[in-house]
Amino acid sequence: MKSFLNLLSIDSSSGKERRLAEYLAYAFSTARCTTECFEVGDGSLNLYFSWGQPRILFCTHLDTVPPFIPPRVENIPPENLQTHATDGGDLR
Repeated sequence: MKSFLNLLSIDSSSGKERRLAEYLAYAFSTARCTTECFEVGDGSLNLYFSWGQPRILFCTHLDTVPPFIPPRVENIPPENLQTHATDGGDLR
């Protein structure tokens, strides 16, 4: 849950997606995942992640439609906000 909230806390409105790209590049940099970043030239990054020899390639974008609305968590016990290996523990 904590990793998910960290992700949602990043303003990735159109033109501001670089910070999200940097976060994802860092979060997915593991021994199992190859991460490559490519400067686009307008201040944004293209990312390429691979686990082994890719057979399928997904292509998408990171920007979101403004306005940015920070996440808000209500009525969730703090112990449920901890990151565990079973719910994305590889993400930092």
